[in-house]
This record gives sequence, C-alpha cells and structure tokens, in this order.
Amino acid sequence: MSAITREQVAAVLSRYDVGAACAWRPAGGTANANAQVETASGRWFLKRRNPKYADLAFVAFDHRLMEHCAARAVGTPLAVAGRDGLRWCVHEGEVYELYPFHPG
Repeated sequence: MSAITREQVAAVLSRYDVGAACAWRPAGGTANANAQVETASGRWFLKRRNPKYADLAFVAFDHRLMEHCAARAVGTPLAVAGRDGLRWCVHEGEVYELYPFHPG
C-alpha cells in the first residue's frame, strides 16, 4: 500500500476542525497506510484503511462499537468526528480516519 501523500493529508484534514498540517511523516502499520500529523491544535494519527477493510458498512460498525465501548469507559481508540459528524471520511474513493495521537 502506498504512503499517504502531503496532498492527501491536506485534503483529509480540511474535513476536520484540527487545522492544517504543520508537519507529517509516514507511520508504521501492517495493513493500512498511516501518518503522524502535527497541526497547531495538536498531534494526530491519520489512517487510510486498506481496501480489504474499507467497506462503509464495516467502517460504520467499527465506529459504533468504539463509541459503545468508550461510553462505558472501556479503553478504545475513538476517531475524531469530522465536520459532517462522521468519524471517517472518503477522499478519492479511499477511507480515512483521524485519531488523537497517543504515544506508545
């Protein structure tokens, strides 16, 4: 899977209220393309889902499960909601998710 480009980072971040990227770099991963992104509002983890796991029904299910767990204080990553209220976005046919960055 190809790395996330600067243009893709800019396009995806424009759908969220986190500001423009000041810096970014590819981040490791096994199935997805990932990037660590810094904006004026903080550090973020941007994930582009592998097409094998990007069916929107599956993505919506994953996010409903994460929201369910988070509401019950079960430790889970919770993606940032975009301006449209969704916790993912589709850009040029690919599914992206933005998470607060947690080192470790």
